[in-house]
Amino acid sequence: LDITTAIICQEYGFTLEEIKSRSRKGNLPRARYRIFYISKRVYPALQIRETGRKFGMANQNAHSVVIHGINQIAGEVKVTPKVKLEMELLEKRVREELAKWIRR
Repeated sequence: LDITTAIICQEYGFTLEEIKSRSRKGNLPRARYRIFYISKRVYPALQIRETGRKFGMANQNAHSVVIHGINQIAGEVKVTPKVKLEMELLEKRVREELAKWIRR
């Protein structure tokens, strides 16, 4: 999850503090949703509630916010080729970085 977050922060120009904040300004929610979506694809065994907790969400909100974010991006991927390509490229970067980290 940390690798995914770092790549999304770098790609969209946000700091870790901004991404983990409760702010809904600008593209912050969209960036978080991309983290949730890619994390679910790369780490399928990771519990959704745990993903939310890593972002400081309360237990009662963590599950629904993460599910909403995943569904938002999944819907965009289905209808927008540009978003689909973007998510494929980001997922590939995450998998490559994860493979490097594992080999160390």
